[in-house]
Amino acid sequence: MNPRIIIALALALTCNLSFSATLDGCVVRVADGDTVTVELDNGKRERIRFEGIDAPESTQSYGRKSRENLIDLLKTYGSCVTVEYERRDNYGRIVGKVISGGVDLNLEQVKSGSAWVYRNYLKNLSPADKARYIAAEVSARNRDAGLWIEPNPTAPWIYRRSKR
Repeated sequence: MNPRIIIALALALTCNLSFSATLDGCVVRVADGDTVTVELDNGKRERIRFEGIDAPESTQSYGRKSRENLIDLLKTYGSCVTVEYERRDNYGRIVGKVISGGVDLNLEQVKSGSAWVYRNYLKNLSPADKARYIAAEVSARNRDAGLWIEPNPTAPWIYRRSKR
């Protein structure tokens, strides 16, 4: 076998290859600030969980406002979206970046103070998205935007743990 081919194969096997998929559809339901249902062209519906962020639960302080902010974003940029994703979660939802009108809605939720950066899942974001999301959260905190107006807001993952 050609040594160049062997080297190329070895390099390919050691690289962190990422296979991304996309889907296009229109949002037909907003469950909360980080989960929507999208209807595809073929009529199939997929639940989408926003990658890298965690919005307050609907029963949690600011939960309703987070959902309303996402609805407003969809009205502003359009309810038809592209979802870039690599995986499904334990509930079968597609976990991905939701883009509408060229705008990253995951990032917009963080910028407005409607969601936290979900640090437990930062490894799933690109380095550029990690930096953007973290900077957006710091900015929202510094501006007391959205949920950050509260002195000590409870992160959703802590809230959920306390309800078990």
